[in-house]
This record gives sequence, C-alpha cells and structure tokens, in this order.
Amino acid sequence: SGRGVGVDFSRAMVERARGNKGKAEGGRFGNVEFLEGRMEELPVGDGEFDVVMANCTVNLSVEKERVFAEAWRVLRPGGWLA
Repeated sequence: SGRGVGVDFSRAMVERARGNKGKAEGGRFGNVEFLEGRMEELPVGDGEFDVVMANCTVNLSVEKERVFAEAWRVLRPGGWLA
C-alpha cells in the first residue's frame, strides 16, 4: 500500500522513469508516479506525504530555504524529511 512520487525538472528524465517503471516487474507499480516539476515548487498538494526524501538534490538549488519550505508544506503533521 502507499504511494511513491518522483519529481524531476527534466521532461526527458520523467519520461525515462515512467518507461523504466513500465518495464519493472511487469509494470506492477501502479502506486508509483513521476511528475515534472521543480523542488522549489512541488506539483502536489499540502500534507500529502508521510515522508519526503531528497537524495543530495537540495545542493543543486540556489533556493534552499524554498526547497525545505516545500518539503514541510507537502508533509503531513508528524511527517519525516529524509
């Protein structure tokens, strides 16, 4: 159960991730989606997630405060930033 969402600013990378998802284990990952967007302005609603993971990507932004504000915005109360 649950839902996984990946976000990338590059349309090409989002399309590649979607293609790889379709190939993985017969495409059984209906609870995983990939969206085009910026980490400073995530394309999801407030309080949608229990966990936000950022794998070294925050270092790529010149708007780090905005990135962290967005992470807290999309986390549910008690959510984790990893």
